[in-house]
Amino acid sequence: ETIGKEIAQAFFHNPVLAFDLLDASGLATVLMPEVSAMKNCPQPPEYHAEGDVWTHTRLALKALNSSAFKKEFHNDASVNASLIIATLLHDLGKPLTIKTPEKDGARRIRFDGHDTEGALAAKGLCEQLKLSQFPRHSPFHVNPDEVEWLIKNHLLTVTGNVEAMKPSTLEKYFFKDPKRGLNLLKLFFVDGQASILPNKKSTLTLFRKMRKKLKDLEKFLTT
Repeated sequence: ETIGKEIAQAFFHNPVLAFDLLDASGLATVLMPEVSAMKNCPQPPEYHAEGDVWTHTRLALKALNSSAFKKEFHNDASVNASLIIATLLHDLGKPLTIKTPEKDGARRIRFDGHDTEGALAAKGLCEQLKLSQFPRHSPFHVNPDEVEWLIKNHLLTVTGNVEAMKPSTLEKYFFKDPKRGLNLLKLFFVDGQASILPNKKSTLTLFRKMRKKLKDLEKFLTT
């Protein structure tokens, strides 16, 4: 319980510093071997020129407190503990599902199903570390079910055809539970910010399309 409390509070107050301290102290290997497995886990350079999954995750955590994030979500740029932990664990499934040209004959490095596998692993880790022990109204409370849901759906803009998404689909993910839907949008954003193309630009194209689609639908629903 004490370890879980310290982890939840540390990541809430300073996600990047907490990430670095877990690494430097060696505690990540002991407490979160699934997270440590992201180190040296390669990614396709044509989509992730930033480096391995560990580097990508650190950049995503850093993006939660970036000026770009605050500008994008100026009406509500707050982050809760569940979103922070979901950001930390959003690619937990990549080391579990990696296929490479050298070992598996894949055309390029692939992580098929890493969203669903990672979601299950993340929920299990949250429960193992007892990250939900703070009261629900506490800023340090981590909801394992929400973490699982966010990670399971963090590729929605990639695997789904944003342009062709039906209003009922958008309502299901973003309007049925607006707070959870906003957290999913925030996870899309930091994931895109941390995905660097060879030209040094982040990959936010699909996020922008989704954002516009939601704004257009919101206008339609309120007229």
